[in-house]
Amino acid sequence: MQDENQVSIRLIEIVRQHDAQDEHEVRHRDHVLRFLSESKRPMDRYIYEPGHITGSAFVGSEDGKHVLLIHHAKLNRWLQPGGHAEAGETDARHVARREMEEEVGLVSGERDGELFDIDVHTIPARGEQPEHFHFDMRYLFLMPRGNVTAAAEVKDARWFELEEAERITNEHGLRRMIGKLRKRMEK
Repeated sequence: MQDENQVSIRLIEIVRQHDAQDEHEVRHRDHVLRFLSESKRPMDRYIYEPGHITGSAFVGSEDGKHVLLIHHAKLNRWLQPGGHAEAGETDARHVARREMEEEVGLVSGERDGELFDIDVHTIPARGEQPEHFHFDMRYLFLMPRGNVTAAAEVKDARWFELEEAERITNEHGLRRMIGKLRKRMEK
């Protein structure tokens, strides 16, 4: 198992290099950097004070006109696939890739996915878990638009045109990523 201090150092370098796109994302990036400088086990999903790193897969179609969203069963919202690190996982990109495969059945190459967005959001208390932060590292995967299969913990999974995806969400971070994808594809 990799030394936790090395995990934090590697994540700090990745986050420092990320080009935040708006004032919200700058604040999120800075919050993640503070968290990483203080946390001894940043990927440990069972540390709730203040929270833990999560990995999300923002899946866009190869032509950049669609995004794949899941209807999250617990949160009852349309979001990108993603979730927690499992024991021993030290790479948020790997977490995002694994979650994409588990939640919607899409498989990418080992080196696919680039850090696309950073978001910090509050997860409400549930059962034994207190309210806490998800320090979410969001990776872009451009994939062929094909059939997807929603996992048991996902109510639905489907491709949306960018405008429709913006209409169905009030999540600022998701809207920011859609805007980034649109700009990227215009280049």
